[in-house]
Amino acid sequence: MPFSLEVAAKSDVGRVRTNNEDNFAYDLRYGVFVVCDGMGGQAYGEVASKIAVQAVLDMFRSPAHNPALASTRAEYLAAAVVSANASVRAAEKEQADRAGMGTTIVTLRIDSGVAAVAHVGDSRAYLWRGGTLKPLTEDHSLVAEQMRRGLITAEQAESSSWQNVLLRALGAADEIEVDIGELECAEGDVFLLATDGLTKSVANAEIARIIAGSGTIASACEQLIRAANDAGGDDNATCMLVRLSAHAASSPQILFEGPI
Repeated sequence: MPFSLEVAAKSDVGRVRTNNEDNFAYDLRYGVFVVCDGMGGQAYGEVASKIAVQAVLDMFRSPAHNPALASTRAEYLAAAVVSANASVRAAEKEQADRAGMGTTIVTLRIDSGVAAVAHVGDSRAYLWRGGTLKPLTEDHSLVAEQMRRGLITAEQAESSSWQNVLLRALGAADEIEVDIGELECAEGDVFLLATDGLTKSVANAEIARIIAGSGTIASACEQLIRAANDAGGDDNATCMLVRLSAHAASSPQILFEGPI
C-alpha cells in the first residue's frame, strides 16, 4: 500500500553546550530521512554531521542513483551510509586539526510500504504503532555492549561514566559496519529518529506518551525537545518524526533545519 508522508523535525543546542553538533535533513521525493550527532571538538563535530547528512542525500539525488543495484532497500541505504563514512574520512584527512572528527548516523527510507533503517553509533530509530514505542536500533556503545553481555544492568547503565564511549562511528575508520533492518509499514505508523541528547534524557514511556498525546507531529517534536531540556539539557537534542497515512496529509507543519 502506498502511503503519504508527513514529517516534522527539530534540533536544539540544549542548556549546557554552546554549539549544536547535530544535523538532520530529509528528501520526501525519495522518502529518505537522516539524523546525525557529530563529535570531534571545536566545530568539527558539526562539520562531520553535516557532511554525513549531505552525503546520504547526494547518493539518492545522484543521476547514477539506482536502488536496483542492491538486493534490498536496507542494503542500498547502508551503501549510502558507507558513502557518508568515506566523505567524513576524506574531510578529516584534509586538515590535521580535524583528527578524531566523526559522527553517529541513523537513516530511514520509506518506499512502497516498506521502511528500511540503517545506523552507526547511538542515534536511534523507533516505531510508534498502536500506542506502543518499539526500538528499531541497538546502540553501538560500550555501555550497550556491556548490557547485551549481561555485565551491567539497565540501572547501572544509566549512571555509567562510560555512556559516551562509542564502539562505532562514521569517520573512525576507512571501513565501517552498518546495522540494517526492514519492516512492513502500516497506516498511522510514526517513526522517530533521534540523537542521544533526547533518548538519554527522556524515557521511552514518556516519548510514547508525548507522541500519543500530541495533536500533530510538529507539536510532538516541540514537546520532546522541551522534555529533554527540562531534564537538564546536558547535550544537543534532535528528533525527527515521520507519520504515514493512506491518504494525503492536510497541510502538515514542517519544522526544518539542515540541507534539503
